[in-house]
Amino acid sequence: MNFLFDNIFILPLIIATILQLAFIFGLYARFPFYKRKVSFDPELLPVSVIIASKNEEENLREFLPLILQQDYPDFEVIVVDDQSEDDTLKYLLDLAKMNPRLKVVIIGEQVRDRQGKKFALSLGIKKSVHPILVFTDADCYPLSDQWLRLMARNYTEDKEIVIGYSPYERKNSLLNYFVQFDNFNTAMQYISFTLAGMPYMGVGRNMSYRKNLFMQVGYSSQLHIPYGDDDIFVNRNATKQNLALEIDRNSFMMTLPQASFKKWYRQKVRHLKGGLEYKQKHRFWLGINYISVFLFYACFTAALVVEPLSWMVWAIFGLRLLSYLTISGFVLKKLSNLRLIWLLPFLEIIYQLILLPLFSLIAKRSNKKTW
Repeated sequence: MNFLFDNIFILPLIIATILQLAFIFGLYARFPFYKRKVSFDPELLPVSVIIASKNEEENLREFLPLILQQDYPDFEVIVVDDQSEDDTLKYLLDLAKMNPRLKVVIIGEQVRDRQGKKFALSLGIKKSVHPILVFTDADCYPLSDQWLRLMARNYTEDKEIVIGYSPYERKNSLLNYFVQFDNFNTAMQYISFTLAGMPYMGVGRNMSYRKNLFMQVGYSSQLHIPYGDDDIFVNRNATKQNLALEIDRNSFMMTLPQASFKKWYRQKVRHLKGGLEYKQKHRFWLGINYISVFLFYACFTAALVVEPLSWMVWAIFGLRLLSYLTISGFVLKKLSNLRLIWLLPFLEIIYQLILLPLFSLIAKRSNKKTW
């Protein structure tokens, strides 16, 4: 046991590794082996697709037709235009004349106080006529014409919320690899927590819930929060019993990636600030996970400084790395993104280094209502 005392960083490294192995095999390993049990022929209820947009003419021209062409018996698409300064509104009104499925909600100039995305979504929901609401964004497009069918098939008597997956388009750039990793890491967490019976978030780019649930709870308890129309809503209203998960590849909603690190940074700050509003148990376990990863790399680095050739240090690192890559590889295969596998250790280290200062900065951000 002398090796535990010869290098003061070995013991905390072992503790961090044990915590990490518990998350990897106790939580994340649920994801790759998940299979949806379908023992019924679901009734496909009428659906209202809600999209809030601002200055999205180009994306709507390209992607809105793919949503309007979904293979689904009864649905409508409601696009809320929030005072766009381009030709978004003109395009929507012209398209609505040709396609009766499309409804356009206009937030006029008389609404001078910036209300944010929740206001736009609320107007779209009030305009909807169907019992099932499905949400996405203007810069997203479905990977198949079965998207609505796959999302809606999850509505049994006890289900009120359905969460899906939304990958980012792949580009050959370091920023894109980083965005892909961030999205993968977030998805692995919220999907694994859901499978463990502790759902805590969903992404508004591919999410659904019953209209009557929204009419009961709405955004009334979070109007003071300028974000969280998706993750905070799920966090406050989802349970093990009322939430369903849809991760068939044909249900994926592809999203255009951020074009700059600055845009990703702003989005991440909003997400982290939203996380402060999660239930205490969710904040606790997410915090333990982040701390254990950061502690693992910090102690590994410090232990190497003390003993660069220590077989114990390298063995512990190799055990955690092999476990992480194995389970992550299965998850990436499930998410159709195996190209990330060889970059995972590098991207994970960068991710931890970026998150650390972000945690200290989120409290300083203003509460300005924004998208």
